[in-house]
Amino acid sequence: METSKQGIKLKKRDGILIGCFLFIGIIFLGYTYLHTSEEKNILVKVDGKCVKTFSIKDTVTYKITSEKGTNILRIAEGKVWLEDADCPDRVCVNTGKIKYPGQSIICLPHKVVIEIKEDADAK
Repeated sequence: METSKQGIKLKKRDGILIGCFLFIGIIFLGYTYLHTSEEKNILVKVDGKCVKTFSIKDTVTYKITSEKGTNILRIAEGKVWLEDADCPDRVCVNTGKIKYPGQSIICLPHKVVIEIKEDADAK
């Protein structure tokens, strides 16, 4: 039994088809990138209720107080993070900085949620 080392041979139509898929993918990525809204809002929710809204363009340090404890929210240079919290696990502080719509920081012990929404989605 002989084995030959032949590669996959593509026909001209296969190359055209692959090129079309690549072109469509690049167009889709470009459209998504260019049409992402720069207007992003930061929603601060305590116990499920929105208590404050900020723009991602703001430079703010905001103290979030609830009956469970305190969190220090910081917004600067288009990023959001919890700088400090007096909860026992501090997972919310260790989450780090977020900057994209759909991302969130959650402090379960204090029932605090920080969300980034595009301007049209912010409610």
